[in-house]
Amino acid sequence: MLVDVGEAPRSPVEAIGRRVVAWTRSVGDAVGFLGSIVLALVRRRPDGRWRLSPTFAATLQEAGPGSLPLVGALAFVMGGVLLLVASDQLDKLGASLLAPNLVAIVILREIGSLMTGFALAGRLASAHAAEISSHLKLEALSGTSWTATNELVDRLVVPRVLALLVMAPLLVLYANAFGLLGSLVAAVGLLDMPPGDFVERTQAALSLKPAIAGLVKGATFGFLVALAGGYHGLRGGSSGRSVGKAVKNAVVTAVLGVGLADAALTVLFKYVRL
Repeated sequence: MLVDVGEAPRSPVEAIGRRVVAWTRSVGDAVGFLGSIVLALVRRRPDGRWRLSPTFAATLQEAGPGSLPLVGALAFVMGGVLLLVASDQLDKLGASLLAPNLVAIVILREIGSLMTGFALAGRLASAHAAEISSHLKLEALSGTSWTATNELVDRLVVPRVLALLVMAPLLVLYANAFGLLGSLVAAVGLLDMPPGDFVERTQAALSLKPAIAGLVKGATFGFLVALAGGYHGLRGGSSGRSVGKAVKNAVVTAVLGVGLADAALTVLFKYVRL
């Protein structure tokens, strides 16, 4: 017997079943959306150029200069906190001087990319979801609508995906610099470590592999943030309440995606020795 989805569940088992069905459908929908994005990225116009729009430049501006204060502040604070914690723990082993080496590696491999991912998730996933939902609402009110899925993706999502793929790795480099600066300030100002010793030990720890791992993570996080904003924005509905729900879901999805992707990439890099 078919169950009316509008009815309240008559038992806990039915409620769980409905949630499982809804979750399965949403996963399939998300996979289909990801496929449409990948196809749109490889599909070009007859003149051989990607379908870019003013949205691409606006997103670059918002993700780049617009995010610098937040990313820099987060990375600076985390760099200083990490140095203090690492020094306190290593001091128990008589190796507190190795704290700059450890912190430098952690910043390059994890902190720079994570701070970038969380900052973009908080600022841009919500903004993209609201902008796309509001845009579709205005199009519906004006009597014109883009019914073709490919056109919706090309016009509203792809420029944002490309912009974050370009800008996120650059923000990671910026976050790395501020993270190292924060650890330097903490080491010199709070632990009385000579600046020359800190710089020497930091340079000894710096290598290409952690930096590459951080850049790859940053690009992945930017891609996921753009996907979350675009996915929930296209499904935001036309009412103010539905737009608010799309914004909330976009942020939650982006933050969760950044966390899960970081864990998956960390395990992957361990096996490929990156």
